Amino acid sequence: MRRFTRRWRAPADAAVPALLVGYCAFNAGGYFPDIPGVVAAVLLVVLALRVALLPAPFAGIGRRAGIAGLVLVVLAGWTLASMGWSHAPARAAFEADRVLAYLLALVLMAAMPWRSGRLRALARGVAAACVVVCLAALASRLVPGVWPSAPNIQPQRLSYPLTYWNALALLAMLGLTLCAHLACAATEPRGVRAAAAAAFPPLAVTALLTFSRGGLALAVLAPLAYAALERPRRAGTVALATVPASVLAVVVAYETESPGTALALVTLAAAAVAGGLAWRLPDDLGARLVPERARPWLAVGAGVVALAAVGYVAVRQAEGFGRRPVAGADQRARLTDTSSNGRAEYWRVAWRAFAAAPLRGEGAGTYQLAWWRERRTPAAVAHAHSLYLEALAELGVPGLALVLAALGLALAGLWRRRRAGPDRSAAGALLVAAAAWCLHAALDWDWQMPAVTIWLFAAAGAALAQAPRGPSRLPVPARAALAFVLMAAAAGPAAVALSENRVEAAEAAYRGGRCADARSLARMASAALSVRPEPAAIQGFCALRAGDAAGARRWIGEAIRRDPRDWELRYDRAVVLARTGGDPAPDLAAAGRLDPLEPDVTAAAADPAGWKGRAAGARLFLRGLEEPPP
Repeated sequence: MRRFTRRWRAPADAAVPALLVGYCAFNAGGYFPDIPGVVAAVLLVVLALRVALLPAPFAGIGRRAGIAGLVLVVLAGWTLASMGWSHAPARAAFEADRVLAYLLALVLMAAMPWRSGRLRALARGVAAACVVVCLAALASRLVPGVWPSAPNIQPQRLSYPLTYWNALALLAMLGLTLCAHLACAATEPRGVRAAAAAAFPPLAVTALLTFSRGGLALAVLAPLAYAALERPRRAGTVALATVPASVLAVVVAYETESPGTALALVTLAAAAVAGGLAWRLPDDLGARLVPERARPWLAVGAGVVALAAVGYVAVRQAEGFGRRPVAGADQRARLTDTSSNGRAEYWRVAWRAFAAAPLRGEGAGTYQLAWWRERRTPAAVAHAHSLYLEALAELGVPGLALVLAALGLALAGLWRRRRAGPDRSAAGALLVAAAAWCLHAALDWDWQMPAVTIWLFAAAGAALAQAPRGPSRLPVPARAALAFVLMAAAAGPAAVALSENRVEAAEAAYRGGRCADARSLARMASAALSVRPEPAAIQGFCALRAGDAAGARRWIGEAIRRDPRDWELRYDRAVVLARTGGDPAPDLAAAGRLDPLEPDVTAAAADPAGWKGRAAGARLFLRGLEEPPP
């Protein structure tokens, strides 16, 4: 068993975070509630098997990892506790499930004792996952006949498979930073270094085609920050091999209005050139080209230029922050747009929600409700586009403190591992990528995308793990009891995942006119997670379609009881009442208070009598469900 454990550790260090990133990425980034539920349930089962099979299953968890895990446990508990005051318990359950997935990723990696080389293995695995995802993203755009993908709300911006362009750009940044480490690391095999260099052009083109300003900036700055932090000996060689080829591919991609096969060939050629040069060029080429006396001056000059560029961009950004974003079909104009793209308004609403309940927030997952209530623009927004402001709005000061503590401990663990040893360079690359994530999270909703977040907690767990310190065996009865508890606990996130899956199937059945199937699936979804409003609403819609007025009213009322501040449910009940001879005015008024800027609500409020006559053709809003044409 001990020999098997030693052989298993190295692949596990690389495979666990890589599989987590890849699975989440190819499932809409892990955004929807079913994916964190599946991840959490699987990780609980894996931990249960580890407890059952190994005599010392948590040998790697010491004081540092224990504190980090405890912080995430408290964050998950505080998130779950907000069910009691948010009046939207399902939203809090989804958020707690996501925190649980991050906690379990950290615990599983920390449970394996520290050994030399584990961060190097982890960096290889995560880099490989990023490259695979970005290659799939490029294939969906450049050769759509070979790799088709579903259209998105902004088809000009590359977003497949994560479905969100900014998150894909952040994943490309992660891949570029880790590939910079792998290409520069003298400890890596020659083939790995060449493959990492070859990945630069496709990763850079992927980042560009997202047209994500923040993601692109970090994709450039993070590898440079890694080089400045670690000063690897092969940095000059890698730069000569990758920078010209990547710049060429990016320029061609930028100038190409309709990316296709030609750009695919250019990108492949650039990758082949970068990989070939990295294979052939000597390791000390940079040292040969730059005399030793000139290197400090070159570093100072590069730093001055970088600071000047950052300062210029910051001034331009501050000047245009409050302006409206540039509109137009050509997404390239976004790259020079200095507006906040609406974020200033998102942050204003988050701050107002925090000011209303600073000690506990309005409840996990409720920012969308605050946006509907407080917004001054018609934009459809579900998140504050800032992890830290959204934490304040939803969970108050304690929530923000816990989020900052979890991230701070993760960064501290990686910083500690870069002090010395063979994992120093890998720890530096992971640290830079984690710091870039923390910066980007201030401007976007990366926390809600496990594909770009879960690696951070897996890396933190690996970095915080301690080396074996003597016997730490658990008695067999204790291991058996703990394994049983972990297996039983997996039922919770599995129920969330099942509920989301059944709701989606019920929606598809409803749209297809199969109300009997829709109602059966809705009952299954409600049985799995009884606090969700959607299953009750679907049952109400089916009852309305069947002519059961009393049933429709009863079920929509139950959906409202489960999420009373959702204007869509209030409006849907107004539609039901108008179609079945009731008085829709109170619910229309409530919907207007909950979302004063919704066009359908304002139109109904302007002409209630006329709207009641037109209600037979009014659409039902919840989750985009609409009545089929007669």
